[in-house]
Amino acid sequence: MALPNLLASHINNAFNQLKDRCPQVQTAQAQKLHKLLNYLEKTWIDSASCSPSTWSTYKRVVRTYNEVEGWHCLNHNSPTKRMNLYLLINTLYDETKLLPVQVRLITQKKICRIQCKTQSKQQKLKQLWTNYENHDIITSEYLRKCSKLTDHGDD
Repeated sequence: MALPNLLASHINNAFNQLKDRCPQVQTAQAQKLHKLLNYLEKTWIDSASCSPSTWSTYKRVVRTYNEVEGWHCLNHNSPTKRMNLYLLINTLYDETKLLPVQVRLITQKKICRIQCKTQSKQQKLKQLWTNYENHDIITSEYLRKCSKLTDHGDD
């Protein structure tokens, strides 16, 4: 799952090396793994419309869904279980009233956007990119470390 962290031109080779490491025995698990790899190869690796150059995140800023996740909080705080359009509009309008205060507090450094984890991960990724480019670490080690960094679980 860490392949997107590679330079696009390195993805095919790394994928093929991973594929070559898969067991050739015909167990149920091995068959499922081969089926998955064939899907990934057809859909993502060899795809003309969605080639690795379109989904490689190498040297790109870490993206999080924190802003989108805010919707869950907004929806959860709704008086009803399912927010309809009119209620959403009113709720968003109420939220906009808070923006000037939030901007002032941020400017005065009294509050900050919670992004410490993201910034820390970004710094670690930058160091990994440097190590990878300088050939200080091999591809498999780089991918392993990226995988741990970009894991969506807790650190």
